[in-house]
Amino acid sequence: MSLPDYQGKLAGLGETCTKAPQPSLPNGANLSLNSSQTLIDWPLRGYDAYYGNCDSGLYCDRANVCVRKLQPGSVCDSDNQCLYGTCTQKTCQGSRATNTDSVFNTIHIVVTIIGILLFFGVLLGVYLFRRRRNQKRQAEALENEQVKLPTSVSSSSASSSDTRNTHTRASSTTTVHSNHHTVTNMLHPNYDPHFLNQPTSEQPPAQQLLHPNYTPSMQQQQLQYQLQRQLLDKKETTSSSPPPPPYSP
Repeated sequence: MSLPDYQGKLAGLGETCTKAPQPSLPNGANLSLNSSQTLIDWPLRGYDAYYGNCDSGLYCDRANVCVRKLQPGSVCDSDNQCLYGTCTQKTCQGSRATNTDSVFNTIHIVVTIIGILLFFGVLLGVYLFRRRRNQKRQAEALENEQVKLPTSVSSSSASSSDTRNTHTRASSTTTVHSNHHTVTNMLHPNYDPHFLNQPTSEQPPAQQLLHPNYTPSMQQQQLQYQLQRQLLDKKETTSSSPPPPPYSP
């Protein structure tokens, strides 16, 4: 049977206390149901005689005053008089089970916290180790690249110089061949240079010679061509004109 809960302010040490009400036996009248049946009520189990509205660690004595509960081994009449355990054979039995459980819980909490801290410490150590190792590798790779860079630059410079020299020689050869071909064709009567956009009669010689796209060699060839054309035109004009009349004194 559960004990009733006191609603109100609890009494302190040495203060007057109020005990829990004790249930009374039911009225014995009208217990016989009929001539052959009789109802017998079993006596109710009363509450602890020392249970009252005293604060924790206290009990209500016979004088209705709150006093301290008894330690294990003390003489007792009720379980409510004992601080730990139960009242057996007029003696408070038991140990501080509550304190033992509390100590065990405290140790368990401390061990758990230490384990969590160690776990995070190991994770932090692994992270720092891997980070330092990666930084070391990056530094070594950077040093290797710096060592290889001058050699690569020298090779690239030599290759570029060879390429430029080869291109210069090829350009010179092409220019020589082109000039030779132009001089050879220039002697032909029907020669028409490819660099002329319009006939000679439509362009003044100054514009042809000062054309921004003409090189000095091309300008020289054009000048030679114009001189040759003028000579040819002069010969044709001279041969086609009628001869002068004979001279008569």
